[in-house]
Amino acid sequence: MSGSRKWRGALACVLWASVVGCFLTTGTTRNPPRSVKLRGLPPGVDAGKTNSFWVAVQNAASRSKTDAQTYVESIVALADSHMKSSKVVDRDAAIQNLIRSMEKTGLLTLVLGGKNLGKTFLKKAALQRCCSNVVVLSEDMRNNPGASLLDVLLQVANRTLEKMTTEEEFKPLIPTLSAILSAAAVAFEGFAPAAAPISNYVRDVVNVVSMAAGKREKALDEFLQMVCKTSKKPAIVVDEADLALPGLTNGQDGGERREAKSALAAITKWTKQDMLSSVVLISSEFGYPFRLQAAGLDFRDIGKVIVIGEVPKSDMLKMLKDDWGMDKDLAEMFYEYFGRDIFTTKQALESLKEEKDNFDPFAVVVPPGLPSCVKNAAARAHLENIAREGFSLVEDVKVDEGAKMIAEENLGGVIKKGAVTFGLPTIFTGTDEEWAVIPSSYHMKLLIARKRHWDCTTSCLGETNPQGLQRSAMTV
Repeated sequence: MSGSRKWRGALACVLWASVVGCFLTTGTTRNPPRSVKLRGLPPGVDAGKTNSFWVAVQNAASRSKTDAQTYVESIVALADSHMKSSKVVDRDAAIQNLIRSMEKTGLLTLVLGGKNLGKTFLKKAALQRCCSNVVVLSEDMRNNPGASLLDVLLQVANRTLEKMTTEEEFKPLIPTLSAILSAAAVAFEGFAPAAAPISNYVRDVVNVVSMAAGKREKALDEFLQMVCKTSKKPAIVVDEADLALPGLTNGQDGGERREAKSALAAITKWTKQDMLSSVVLISSEFGYPFRLQAAGLDFRDIGKVIVIGEVPKSDMLKMLKDDWGMDKDLAEMFYEYFGRDIFTTKQALESLKEEKDNFDPFAVVVPPGLPSCVKNAAARAHLENIAREGFSLVEDVKVDEGAKMIAEENLGGVIKKGAVTFGLPTIFTGTDEEWAVIPSSYHMKLLIARKRHWDCTTSCLGETNPQGLQRSAMTV
């Protein structure tokens, strides 16, 4: 081969590698360039380390005739005050969806969303606004980590029954039900004595010591049926449900595994089978559906999935400017990098105050599971699609280990067609697929794209994933 042809061949290789963004020189350290734009993401986002945030603070401070440190400290103080207040960014659509789930008898709903996205607040707002003809057994499992879900629901039913004693239509039903609930409660360790209104009816009940474990389900069954005999209907709402179902050891403990199976069997009976009640399980883990599946739940028994995402763009920008005191340019910069996640934005603001011109917007959230997912072929294929499109379709959710891995690492969630989402792109148009992987947040999408950009090697060219789907390099 002539020298000229060799040169042309080498030049072609360099150009090709440059186009796909995967060119690496042997022995070269990959330091992020000063300005690296991620294609398909907002033009204002720089993939390299940038001091543009502190420059924006300095410019805003100058316009306000103050210094940068004083300016950013005033924003932090206003943000603190806002987050401690009862004022929240409007999430009415999410609240209404929660209410509809509570009021739909026979429906099992999973509510998923990253931590600190306001799920608990939305739950409380939905409970307050819920129709007056719904009797809700509601519990936050953060108050009972590792406890049996059925045991906790039995306690809640006891407390709820106390409040019913003044309602005329419940009075004829209370004596019998009180005895059943109280007996079931006393039969299990760790329960306090029955509440006074209940214990008044429990004198002549069966020997509670010999009561079998199945009496819990029976007692709760009786409670739900009693409510159904009135003008009201029952609902069960469990916040941070993963702490009880499957539990702290994820079902590894034998006793915990048995408790989880019993609870799932009861939930399926109350919803799909007997249409006695609605059940809403709330979790901050996007891998929660897979944990339930491992504990024995059939995905087909999940009637509805609600993904609590970030707040609307207009509301987020309004909050940053009006409530936190940012000027327009700084607010838009925070939005470009951190989207509509209020908690992460607050973390970034605190970091900016301390780091100043050394602030790195990509170091605010460090997902430990991202590197391992990038190295896994099946997971990486989904991550590439997420970085480009904002989602990745799943061919067979039962066997897709990549989708499961992403969910278990809380980088994203697996949702079914028909899931209620907020602020996500249109996903299931023009496809027969019914499942998809979505990122846990807008900022997570940026982190995925950036991680893939720096880790990209020539091996990613034309690689084929285990499902036989052609994979291109993640273009960023």
